[in-house]
Amino acid sequence: MDEESSDTERNEAGDQKPAADSSRSGRPVYDLGRRRFVMDEARLLQIARSLTEPILRSSGLRQMLQQRKMMEAALGSFRYMDRIAPSTLKALELSTTASIARTFTGSSLLAVERIARVADFNLSTKKWLEDIAKPRYLDQLFDTSKFITSISESLISAHRLYEPVVQALEKTMLGWRDMTRLAVPRDISAERLFAAGLATRDATLAVEVILEPDEEVEVPAGWTDGPTQVREQLRARLAAIDPKVLTKWDGAWERLWAPGPDAASQAAGSVVELIDWTLRRAAPDKVVLRWHSDGKRPVHELDDKGRPTRGLRIKYLMASRNPRLVKAASHLSEGTIALLAEMQGGKHGLEFDDLEAVKFTLYAVEGALGLIFL
Repeated sequence: MDEESSDTERNEAGDQKPAADSSRSGRPVYDLGRRRFVMDEARLLQIARSLTEPILRSSGLRQMLQQRKMMEAALGSFRYMDRIAPSTLKALELSTTASIARTFTGSSLLAVERIARVADFNLSTKKWLEDIAKPRYLDQLFDTSKFITSISESLISAHRLYEPVVQALEKTMLGWRDMTRLAVPRDISAERLFAAGLATRDATLAVEVILEPDEEVEVPAGWTDGPTQVREQLRARLAAIDPKVLTKWDGAWERLWAPGPDAASQAAGSVVELIDWTLRRAAPDKVVLRWHSDGKRPVHELDDKGRPTRGLRIKYLMASRNPRLVKAASHLSEGTIALLAEMQGGKHGLEFDDLEAVKFTLYAVEGALGLIFL
């Protein structure tokens, strides 16, 4: 054996450089003489923040970094890193670049693209999916994930930008990432995972309609053309809660098919009414408030009149079904609701009357309800 340690490599100049080993957690371990440290996302992000936070305090710099040309350039660099990162470091590279994107640009289309790519990679590593999903489901699920990533990347070149819409999409994408992080099959059903994917896909399509109104949107098979039994199962669950929920659901679609003055805003209002009606019937005030009090939960989960917020009702519903899905369901639901809010009344300078965007958002809402109730 050479005198040098087998853990030490040499670079082209002949200098020694530390080689990566593996810790028990599977994360790379680097040997720097007497010191060994585990390299993970948190450590890399800490280093990045220590270097960049003084710069980001500069007035207007974050706004400059959010400009389309700057984000396109950053994406080019990230995509190069995606290609050269070894397979053993792929998860670390993707999650780290996602964190760096959020650190530099906040809620931005660049951050959305990175989060989407993290979710797609997570999904590709779940070998146990074959045990819980039929081949037909799996094909659609992987196609849906690839489609989400593709649209997210194309949005970076969008010529319009509405920050609240981007923030809503980022929250939805975080919910999709949370779903793909689940480690074992007992945490999730194929139906819920599929519903979450469709919710994210259709929210992404809605944002594409808003940010690129002059572009023709590529529309894949919609929720109604997907696994019919999943949609019918959701309708049956909601009917068991209150048959009027289905009336609200069908009424929202009727608004979309009978356009008139302010049709997009009115249709969006109908979808919000559908969400609120469903959550109030499934999670009544008295029951949720008792659960909130018994659990000594924070007061900010109540509105200014002391009533449960939508988010609290969702947390209550998910806690009784699958506590590990609370975060994902909250992100997905809050993101789709925020999108609808932007479509009501032209808030924050958003001026459009496109029923197509509302239609995609209604599909997304159906997916989010599927995640909660299936």
